[in-house]
Amino acid sequence: ADVGDAVLPGQIILELENKEFLADLAEAEASLEGAQAGLDELNHGTRPEEIRIKQTKLDIANQNLANGYGTVPDALNDAYTKADDAVRNQLDGFFTGDETSNPQLSFPTANSQIQRDTETGRAIASAELDIWKNELGNLAEFSSQTFLDHALTSGKTHLAKIQTFLDKATDAMNGAVGLLTQSAFTAHKTSLTAARNQVNAALTSATNQEQSIASYTIAVRQLTDELNL
Repeated sequence: ADVGDAVLPGQIILELENKEFLADLAEAEASLEGAQAGLDELNHGTRPEEIRIKQTKLDIANQNLANGYGTVPDALNDAYTKADDAVRNQLDGFFTGDETSNPQLSFPTANSQIQRDTETGRAIASAELDIWKNELGNLAEFSSQTFLDHALTSGKTHLAKIQTFLDKATDAMNGAVGLLTQSAFTAHKTSLTAARNQVNAALTSATNQEQSIASYTIAVRQLTDELNL
């Protein structure tokens, strides 16, 4: 319609050129759809490169877990050796009849109950070491992860009981102050300190290994779950 012309209802009076606008709109909508598809892939972990990265991480985690379990037998044997040396070598001078059912404290102590507890503790420590040695003999035959988990837990239990015995021996030493010559007291104290350090180190090592295995196990489970989404 021209200027001054009469206009009827519904009559088109102006028509814009919208071909370029429609093309731009279609391009923008296509870009939006592409971006949304990429976001969906990222959120759902379906991109091939994402899967490859997670699979690599899972392979590493599985290898770490296998390595952790693989060192359990040597670690436990080393812990046993330390504990055995602490009880049967470092504290050899503390008792007579060490390996009998009735070991006797070789020096006087002020408290008779502490003396009896220490002597009983020595017999228990010897029994614990014997039981532990038999358990370690089975490690080569039974090497499943479940068995190794049990072996670690059992080893820590043996070490804790030996620590209890060493605590009693410490009480006996404290009760011997003034009842032994200074040189004898110093020699016994040095041996006891060495024994306690060895057992503490063995228990710390076993605990650290148990925690490392637990950490690797969690990593494997998490990565496996992510790949299965």
